[in-house]
Order: sequence, then structure tokens, then C-alpha cells
Amino acid sequence: MTLLIGKPHSGGHSPSGRGTKGYVAIDVTTNQERLVFFKDSWRANSSKIHPEVDVYRRLASSGQVKHIATLLAGGDVKMMIDGKLDCQWTLTQKFLEVETLLARKHTR
Repeated sequence: MTLLIGKPHSGGHSPSGRGTKGYVAIDVTTNQERLVFFKDSWRANSSKIHPEVDVYRRLASSGQVKHIATLLAGGDVKMMIDGKLDCQWTLTQKFLEVETLLARKHTR
């Protein structure tokens, strides 16, 4: 999938929050050039919080939820770190004196 993305349509400004930004994008993969919504955020790293992409997949596959957004793609953003593929992580939690601040993974 190839998307053309413009400036953020919505977003927050907290240095320790999710950093969620929403974009209207054009999917140029097909000849239809359809508009899609692209979400970029940093999710809390906790076994108690399910990744949003997994929740969408589960709801859609249940067949019991009407009017759910169609999931085209999603997952954690990966990069090479010390020669191995790993997720992008925040470092803010290491510098703030707040014990409850969780590390966050970059997800789209």
C-alpha cells in the first residue's frame, strides 16, 4: 500500500502522551485513488492494554459489530537497532521522575 499523506488533520501536543495524529491520505496503490484515514500514535507498552489494530481485527472478525471502520493495515513501526529489527520506543519515561509513566511503542 502506498499513501500520499498531507499535514495532520488532528493531533495532540503532550510530550509524554500518545502523540496521536490523524491524516487524510490518498491510497494510490489502486487505480481508484480512494481517500483513507491514517493514524499515527505511540501506544502504552502494557500487557493490560491491547494494540488497537488487534482490537479492530477481533471486532471485525466477530461479525457482531456493525459500522466498524475497515482496517487496511496497521502495526508497530520497526527499525534497525544495533543490527536487529525492533520497535521504535519512547525514551521520555527514562528522564521524568514519574514511576507510572509507561514506555510507548510507535504504531500506525
